[in-house]
Amino acid sequence: MKNNPLKNKRGMVLATAVMFMTVLAFMGILLTSMLLYSTTIARTNNKLFQNRLTLDQIGEYFVAGTLTDAQLEEYGYEDVNAQDNILALKKKDGTNVVLYIEKDGTTAKIWRYSDK
Repeated sequence: MKNNPLKNKRGMVLATAVMFMTVLAFMGILLTSMLLYSTTIARTNNKLFQNRLTLDQIGEYFVAGTLTDAQLEEYGYEDVNAQDNILALKKKDGTNVVLYIEKDGTTAKIWRYSDK
Protein backbone atom coordinates (compact mmCIF):
# COMPACT_ATOMS: atom_id res chain seq x y z
CA MET A 1 0.00 0.00 0.00
CA LYS A 2 2.98 2.31 0.13
CA ASN A 3 2.95 2.99 -3.64
CA ASN A 4 -0.73 3.90 -3.94
CA PRO A 5 -0.93 6.63 -6.65
CA LEU A 6 -3.97 8.20 -5.01
CA LYS A 7 -1.91 8.94 -1.93
CA ASN A 8 0.76 10.81 -3.89
CA LYS A 9 -0.22 14.41 -3.20
CA ARG A 10 2.06 16.08 -5.71
CA GLY A 11 0.58 14.16 -8.62
CA MET A 12 -2.98 14.84 -7.50
CA VAL A 13 -2.38 18.56 -7.11
CA LEU A 14 -1.02 18.79 -10.62
CA ALA A 15 -3.90 16.76 -12.09
CA THR A 16 -6.47 18.77 -10.13
CA ALA A 17 -4.91 22.07 -11.26
CA VAL A 18 -4.95 20.98 -14.91
CA MET A 19 -8.59 19.86 -14.67
CA PHE A 20 -9.57 23.09 -12.92
CA MET A 21 -7.82 25.20 -15.59
CA THR A 22 -9.54 23.18 -18.32
CA VAL A 23 -12.95 23.76 -16.76
CA LEU A 24 -12.25 27.49 -16.38
CA ALA A 25 -11.06 27.77 -19.98
CA PHE A 26 -14.17 25.96 -21.19
CA MET A 27 -16.41 28.28 -19.14
CA GLY A 28 -14.60 31.33 -20.54
CA ILE A 29 -15.04 30.10 -24.10
CA LEU A 30 -18.71 29.34 -23.44
CA LEU A 31 -19.30 32.78 -21.93
CA THR A 32 -17.55 34.51 -24.83
CA SER A 33 -19.53 32.60 -27.45
CA MET A 34 -22.83 33.34 -25.67
CA LEU A 35 -21.90 37.02 -25.54
CA LEU A 36 -21.10 37.12 -29.26
CA TYR A 37 -24.32 35.27 -30.14
CA SER A 38 -26.50 37.56 -28.03
CA THR A 39 -24.82 40.64 -29.52
CA THR A 40 -25.55 39.35 -33.03
CA ILE A 41 -29.18 38.67 -32.13
CA ALA A 42 -29.53 42.12 -30.55
CA ARG A 43 -28.13 43.83 -33.66
CA THR A 44 -30.44 41.84 -35.93
CA ASN A 45 -33.48 42.65 -33.80
CA ASN A 46 -32.51 46.33 -33.69
CA LYS A 47 -32.24 46.42 -37.48
CA LEU A 48 -35.64 44.73 -37.87
CA PHE A 49 -37.16 47.15 -35.37
CA GLN A 50 -35.74 50.15 -37.24
CA ASN A 51 -37.17 48.77 -40.51
CA ARG A 52 -40.59 48.39 -38.87
CA LEU A 53 -40.46 51.94 -37.54
CA THR A 54 -39.63 53.21 -41.01
CA LEU A 55 -42.51 51.25 -42.53
CA ASP A 56 -44.85 52.54 -39.82
CA GLN A 57 -43.88 56.11 -40.61
CA ILE A 58 -44.37 55.56 -44.35
CA GLY A 59 -47.73 53.93 -43.61
CA GLU A 60 -48.83 56.88 -41.50
CA TYR A 61 -47.97 59.24 -44.34
CA PHE A 62 -49.86 56.97 -46.75
CA VAL A 63 -52.98 56.86 -44.56
CA ALA A 64 -52.91 60.63 -44.10
CA GLY A 65 -52.51 61.09 -47.86
CA THR A 66 -49.31 63.11 -47.54
CA LEU A 67 -46.83 60.52 -48.83
CA THR A 68 -44.45 62.01 -51.38
CA ASP A 69 -41.60 60.59 -53.43
CA ALA A 70 -39.18 62.76 -51.46
CA GLN A 71 -40.22 61.09 -48.20
CA LEU A 72 -39.81 57.66 -49.74
CA GLU A 73 -36.40 58.66 -51.04
CA GLU A 74 -35.44 59.86 -47.55
CA TYR A 75 -36.24 56.45 -46.07
CA GLY A 76 -34.56 54.57 -48.94
CA TYR A 77 -37.68 53.24 -50.70
CA GLU A 78 -39.23 53.60 -54.12
CA ASP A 79 -42.98 53.63 -54.75
CA VAL A 80 -43.89 50.74 -57.01
CA ASN A 81 -47.65 50.63 -56.69
CA ALA A 82 -50.25 52.33 -54.49
CA GLN A 83 -53.91 51.39 -54.33
CA ASP A 84 -56.63 52.07 -51.77
CA ASN A 85 -55.29 49.83 -49.02
CA ILE A 86 -52.09 48.42 -50.49
CA LEU A 87 -48.77 50.17 -50.84
CA ALA A 88 -46.07 48.20 -52.65
CA LEU A 89 -42.58 49.52 -52.07
CA LYS A 90 -39.14 48.59 -53.26
CA LYS A 91 -36.06 49.19 -51.19
CA LYS A 92 -32.93 50.49 -52.87
CA ASP A 93 -31.18 47.18 -52.16
CA GLY A 94 -33.86 45.35 -54.16
CA THR A 95 -36.04 44.07 -51.30
CA ASN A 96 -39.76 44.24 -52.04
CA VAL A 97 -42.14 45.31 -49.27
CA VAL A 98 -45.92 45.18 -49.37
CA LEU A 99 -47.75 47.25 -46.78
CA TYR A 100 -51.44 46.41 -46.37
CA ILE A 101 -53.46 48.90 -44.37
CA GLU A 102 -57.10 48.68 -43.46
CA LYS A 103 -58.09 52.25 -42.78
CA ASP A 104 -61.10 54.04 -41.45
CA GLY A 105 -60.95 57.48 -43.05
CA THR A 106 -57.54 58.81 -42.06
CA THR A 107 -56.97 56.31 -39.23
CA ALA A 108 -55.26 52.96 -39.71
CA LYS A 109 -57.01 50.00 -38.11
CA ILE A 110 -54.77 47.11 -39.20
CA TRP A 111 -51.16 47.04 -40.45
CA ARG A 112 -49.72 44.03 -42.22
CA TYR A 113 -46.20 43.77 -43.60
CA SER A 114 -44.71 41.43 -46.08
CA ASP A 115 -41.00 42.02 -46.47
CA LYS A 116 -39.68 38.60 -47.42
